[in-house]
Amino acid sequence: VTTGTASSVDLCYNGHSALPGPLCHGVIAKDGTVYLVGNGRTNHAGLGDADVLRAVTTEAKTLPADNEANTDGNRHFYGFECVNLGDGKDPWPAAQLDAIERAAAALCRAHGWSERSV
Repeated sequence: VTTGTASSVDLCYNGHSALPGPLCHGVIAKDGTVYLVGNGRTNHAGLGDADVLRAVTTEAKTLPADNEANTDGNRHFYGFECVNLGDGKDPWPAAQLDAIERAAAALCRAHGWSERSV
């Protein structure tokens, strides 16, 4: 939807006319900087299936089919946006990938989760 770090952080913090911000908890830039833009509920996950949520929260090895949209995923999941054009050509620098892994690891440590929760 946008390009560059500043405009990505701004969009994720403020949202847009069809979806108010914040749109995620953090934006991870190409240089590895993590911009925290939201706390609590953010508009990143939308509706999901309660059975899938139960499987995720118990860190099940397999997930059931997502066949209902009856649970607000925004209340239950962290969301991060990573600056990238998404065109298959824009690179993922090592610093950005490291920051993605570290952010996920920090959340897992804070909550006592395994890698299955990422």
